[in-house]
Amino acid sequence: MTKLVRWKCEICSSGLLAPSKPRKNDVRRYCLPCSKKIGKLVERSVPSLVKKVAKKKDKRKATAFRRQEIKANSFQTFKNDYRNYVTKYNDGFKIKSEAERIWNLFEPYHKGAKMPKIFVELHGLKFRKFDDGQVQILGGHGNRGEARYDTNEVMIKPNVGWGTLAHELCHFAVGVRYKDGRRMAHDEVFYKALKDVAERRWKVRISFAEVTKYGYVVDGIIRSQIHEPYTAWKKMQEAKYGTRRPVWNKNNEN
Repeated sequence: MTKLVRWKCEICSSGLLAPSKPRKNDVRRYCLPCSKKIGKLVERSVPSLVKKVAKKKDKRKATAFRRQEIKANSFQTFKNDYRNYVTKYNDGFKIKSEAERIWNLFEPYHKGAKMPKIFVELHGLKFRKFDDGQVQILGGHGNRGEARYDTNEVMIKPNVGWGTLAHELCHFAVGVRYKDGRRMAHDEVFYKALKDVAERRWKVRISFAEVTKYGYVVDGIIRSQIHEPYTAWKKMQEAKYGTRRPVWNKNNEN
């Protein structure tokens, strides 16, 4: 036997018993007196079913919200957010705007050439999560940066700092040079150009008194002498814009 439920008119409150799912053309679905009075069909409803449907809808919303919350607080979401962060920011500064600033300072060397494309190499970026909530982020092996002349691109690894970005842009600014058939990549011309830009960017005087031979060791000499103004600038940026770097919170994971 079909179970009957009470259908009620929301206008006049009159009601009757009918199946919970009558056909659309079943006259019991409609309040005919009210329909005649206002000139259009007035459909009755089942208060108990309306409440039940609303309850299910609220439950679905709560379940969906809970799933979104779990997803937002998951370790996978943190990793995705971090990957997105390091493609835009490097060691706290915005990569694109700082690269453009550096390139403009190199203008006497590249004579108005277009800046190469900057991209962050995420291959090899690994995350290790420990039971105490700490996360270790490994940047992968290989070069911290690379000037790729064939594709007109500068590649940098995540969080390598200002020095690496400036170093790779310097390669494009001074161009490829050869002497006696050998490419001169990290010679005096290169490092004097890098020194010049670093001095003008950070308003310091850099001494090459320690330099006995040109090579990667000179990068360290430049970094050590711009460290103070560079660190002060990063702190000022953080005070102005806040800490942009995503932080993993174990307590949020469910």
